[in-house]
Amino acid sequence: KRDNRAIVFSDKGPSVSLSYDGVPIDYFDREGRLVGMFVDDHHFRRGLDNRLLEKFRIGNGRQRIRRDVLGSRKCDLVTAVYERAQQVLDAVRDGAVSAFTPQGLGAHIDQDVARANVLERLETIERWDWDRLVIDGERFRNIYAPVSILPPDQYLALVVQMTIGCSYNKCTFCDFYRDRPFSIKSADELRIHITQLLEFFGESAWLRQSLFLLDGNALVIPQEKLLERLDVIGEFFEFTPVGITDPTARARWRREHPHGFDGMYAFLDAFSTLKKTVSDWERIRERAVRRVYLGLESGDDEVLQFIRKPGDRATMVDAARTIRAAGINVGVIAMVGVGGDRYAEQHMQNTIDTINDMELGEGDIVYLSDFVNHPGLPYERLAAEQQIA
Repeated sequence: KRDNRAIVFSDKGPSVSLSYDGVPIDYFDREGRLVGMFVDDHHFRRGLDNRLLEKFRIGNGRQRIRRDVLGSRKCDLVTAVYERAQQVLDAVRDGAVSAFTPQGLGAHIDQDVARANVLERLETIERWDWDRLVIDGERFRNIYAPVSILPPDQYLALVVQMTIGCSYNKCTFCDFYRDRPFSIKSADELRIHITQLLEFFGESAWLRQSLFLLDGNALVIPQEKLLERLDVIGEFFEFTPVGITDPTARARWRREHPHGFDGMYAFLDAFSTLKKTVSDWERIRERAVRRVYLGLESGDDEVLQFIRKPGDRATMVDAARTIRAAGINVGVIAMVGVGGDRYAEQHMQNTIDTINDMELGEGDIVYLSDFVNHPGLPYERLAAEQQIA
């Protein structure tokens, strides 16, 4: 406490947070980079490329606003976060903080240890300011092409960009990869990439649970080249052995291997699975790929044709079953609202039927993703031509 204010410091492993009588709340990663904040009922999320996204609601909460914070306002908001953290650090150093009250799992820690722990984390944060974050964002952009999308359960994964772009890149609704041609990193390029990203993330890299392989269709690489790339990744990382399935045993393995990960995860279009057999997928599983995310979008063939998604319902079902037969889980992504009013009923029913036909089980995931019409893409023109709302 300081001046009768309750300052709550929370160390959650991969991140730490500071709150001041409940608000605002500031979040940092293990290296001291700002991750996000909650100020005046607005959520802010800072990307590693130094973008700052603002989210809030208006109209009694009915309308959600998402927008990038730009210019001097972004600088002012970020600077204020670090100024708040500096004030707390100064107060701890000069003894102005009157008491430390560890809680939860740390309740047994005495005052001196608690103070030392807080000081260590705050001094890590102290090394950062607006200017250093700007430079750090440039460094990130030199390591990664834009990271367009991740499944929600992989937001905290360590991203390895094994490929750049999407091997298909013709879906009418998608603009994620239109700014880059598809390419595959060579084995040596991949080694350099991983070395750079580990230097960038520092200790925080090892606090993440999994690796996600980007970009779109990362596993479309021809089989022998793919296995070679996965072996390169294995030179840098350890993964929970596939035979350890009990949650308690998995947790014990992670404690004994602080630089270990649960496994690797990646996107793949269903039509690309036609090039790989169950035996191929078993060899991929042996190299720690644990889940493949399939962009189903719709289980209706007419909708798939309308959005120019390659493959059909039967291909989607076969893809899921083939991958699962090799012991790899699948994540199935379906779009809510794609195809508009004309296809609404058949899109919904056939998508449900398709997912049921996949015979999913434990460890598989189904995500419903809201369709977003991005102005200027072919989908908008085609929908207008066919008078689809």
